[in-house]
Amino acid sequence: MTLLSCNNSKSNKQSDNTSFVEFFYHNEHAKYPMSYSCGKLTSGQTDSKPNYKKINDKEFTEKVISYYKNLKDAKDERFDARIHFLVHSPERVDTICMGKSFGIVVNGVAKEDSEEFANFIKNEIYKNE
Repeated sequence: MTLLSCNNSKSNKQSDNTSFVEFFYHNEHAKYPMSYSCGKLTSGQTDSKPNYKKINDKEFTEKVISYYKNLKDAKDERFDARIHFLVHSPERVDTICMGKSFGIVVNGVAKEDSEEFANFIKNEIYKNE
């Protein structure tokens, strides 16, 4: 019984370490001569390299998941995806693309805008710039 309970607590700790968010984003006020899609964020024309930030915080990750799981599908898919992020949870990895001012795509599906969600993300990634 003791061995079984030790293994169980170890697997719980491991699952906590699998909840994190990886961001790939351009500087907040950068201007580029083209729009970015949900594809590759870098471009040879601008020689721009995205910034990278990893937030390894289960509470933050759960809040991000809560935001995008409550978004409704949208009809319009046009936007300039300056922020891309991968949300890692024990169950799966989700891909989100977000425009600087509008537009959200979750796992390839356009979602309705959420100013609250966009501000939450932008406040976190741009807070030290």
